[in-house]
Formats: sequence, C-alpha cells, structure tokens
Amino acid sequence: QAELGQNIKDLEAAVEKQKAEIQQRILNETPCAVCGGTGLCKQCGGRKKIRCQSCSGTGRGHQVQDQTTCPSCKGQGTYVSAFGTRVPCSQCGRSGYIKGSKINPCIKCSGRGYISCPVCSGWGKCKACGGAGTEAARTRTY
Repeated sequence: QAELGQNIKDLEAAVEKQKAEIQQRILNETPCAVCGGTGLCKQCGGRKKIRCQSCSGTGRGHQVQDQTTCPSCKGQGTYVSAFGTRVPCSQCGRSGYIKGSKINPCIKCSGRGYISCPVCSGWGKCKACGGAGTEAARTRTY
C-alpha cells in the first residue's frame, strides 16, 4: 500500500514536471507582442533606417541664393576688349557677380534622404524581444 502511494506521488510529480516543460515550451513559442514574432523592428522592418521626414527622402534642403564672381570679367564689371578699350561686361551686367541659386543638403539627414531608425537605434531588430521573436525573450535583459 505504501509503495502504491509512493508510485502515485512519483507519477504526480512526473506529470507536474511534464506540465511545466510543456508550459515553458509554449511560452518560448509565443510570438512577441511587439514584433509579432518576426524579430524585426516594427518601424523600419529590419532595414535599420527610415525615410527622412524633413526632406521626404530627397536629401535636399532649402534653396538659397548664391552669388559667384563673374568668370568673364573676374569680378571687375568690365574687361579690356580686343581694341584695348574697357567694355562693360555683358555676362554680369557690370556687377562683377553672377547670381544663381543653390540647394543645400537636408540638415536632418545630411543629404542622404534617410536617418537611423529612432525606434531600434539603427539595430534593425525588435528591442522588446532582442530579435528572437518570442515572448520568453522579452523577459531577458539586454
């Protein structure tokens, strides 16, 4: 009778152990609630970068007026003609400068058109599960 009682206790302990192992396996296979089990950052999808919102991905910033020295008269506004007389420069209209415009690169992305993902800090993986894609990984410290 005592042996039968011990066998039942051993059997119950084995069942509990098996139950705990199954629960652990299920926990390990439960997809991460943040990334849905992909292990990738939800913001950038693992690409590590996102399109710059400031320039819409073009890399171009604002347009500025630019002024350069006239190459014809070298900034003098006049030049010496073939006859040896001073003639007003028609290229710059006597100002000595040529006006134009220039587009500066976007300040936020330095002209690249993309920035490092702010959610994963350019890592590309889900920070919640460390890229493992499972709930069990979320409890680990990284």
